[in-house]
Amino acid sequence: MKKIIIEIAAAFGVVIFLLFSGVMIKSNVLAVNVYRVTGTQLEDTVICSGKIEYTETNRVSPAANGIVQEVFVERGDTVKKGDKLFSMLANISAENVRGADKATLANVVNNNSMNVEAPVSGTVLSVDIKSEDAIAGGATAITIVNSNNLCVNVPINENKISKIKTGQPVKITGTAFENHNYSGKVTSIDSIAKQVVTTTGKETAVDVKISIENPNQLIKQGYTAKCTITTNIKNNGIIIPYETVEMDSENSGTVYTFNNGRAQKQSVKIGNEYENGVEIISGLNKNDLVIEAPEKIGNTGSVRVNKLLEIKK
Repeated sequence: MKKIIIEIAAAFGVVIFLLFSGVMIKSNVLAVNVYRVTGTQLEDTVICSGKIEYTETNRVSPAANGIVQEVFVERGDTVKKGDKLFSMLANISAENVRGADKATLANVVNNNSMNVEAPVSGTVLSVDIKSEDAIAGGATAITIVNSNNLCVNVPINENKISKIKTGQPVKITGTAFENHNYSGKVTSIDSIAKQVVTTTGKETAVDVKISIENPNQLIKQGYTAKCTITTNIKNNGIIIPYETVEMDSENSGTVYTFNNGRAQKQSVKIGNEYENGVEIISGLNKNDLVIEAPEKIGNTGSVRVNKLLEIKK
């Protein structure tokens, strides 16, 4: 009986030793957080800012010199094509009518009076004449705009302009219309570059016009707008958090993957950088487990998973 008790005690001691040893071994293995690599849609963008303008501005001018008789519209008025804007005495100067008798004046009015009409429908942006003003043929008298057609004029640096194409979608935001985002498209790219002044000095840029779809009363001519132009979309791209990769050069880096309880060093080719991580062009596959904070690995080979984290989309 005593022998049996001793054998049981010995066996129990062996079990306790093995369990304790296992705990000790586990506690000495580095615990790491890992991310599971998944495919995601990646958008390449160019961010720029500019001023909101009217897409179409129509400057109304008389065909001949003359004197303004009466102005029928004010700034802010809505007009239709063909509406009378102002009347004038064409081909008449102030000297022609100064001191003239009533009969002469009546004859001048009958033979030289003309109306200038709105060439398009829209909103009167400015009125630059008043009654009895002398006006030259071709000089702007009234400006009409279509208030429903707005665009953003943005200068884009010469280093990025090659990425811009007409038709690309654009997200439009601004502090003046906070909490309201607008969609748009690139409609035109200027054929001439120019020098613009920035906070860092002068740079060469090209003007790009971006349409604004369905503008409302919150967005106005003259506001500053931030435009995010989507230049490319990649389906099933791979992106990993910045804290999982050690940069070796501009286009290459090193990561550690978790594989059967060990940290495996892996070289990767790096693409574009995004807000939530860096693009991996090669070196990783979907479902790989990438270890967070690779600088902690050192010469440690054995690791265990502490947390499985999710890569932010």
